[in-house]
Amino acid sequence: MSRKKKVNIFEKDVVFIPLNLRNSHWALLAVYTTTKKIYYYDSMYNESDARTLRQNLLTFLVEEAKAIEMTFFKVEDWDITEHVYCPQQDGSWECGVFTIMVADFLSDEIPLDIRMGNVYALSSVNEPFFRAKIATDIKRQRMHY
Repeated sequence: MSRKKKVNIFEKDVVFIPLNLRNSHWALLAVYTTTKKIYYYDSMYNESDARTLRQNLLTFLVEEAKAIEMTFFKVEDWDITEHVYCPQQDGSWECGVFTIMVADFLSDEIPLDIRMGNVYALSSVNEPFFRAKIATDIKRQRMHY
């Protein structure tokens, strides 16, 4: 049985939805409700995952709108961008870190392509730093730079 917190996602400016694909990979949806735009971020982009996700997401939005009795919801008003720039991971074990850090960067309006010297900040090179940052944020119970 699935448990879900009763939240009206349409009352939020942005909703980040981490996705577990095939029990082996993490990706992220960013749902911007005021502009009706949805972006899919995947550090190991796979086109077939994106296509499947599109239909599932539309079904999810319709169900969420029905749950709050939203009568003016129209699927065709929403723009889903399946492939936006997302830093790509080098290893097969970094997707969770990338997913969390993409949400972190987006929530703080930090460009995903920002560089630290000649290396992208969000890259496999910096993955150990981000793992430590995530652990510290969890311990502090807040995201912080």
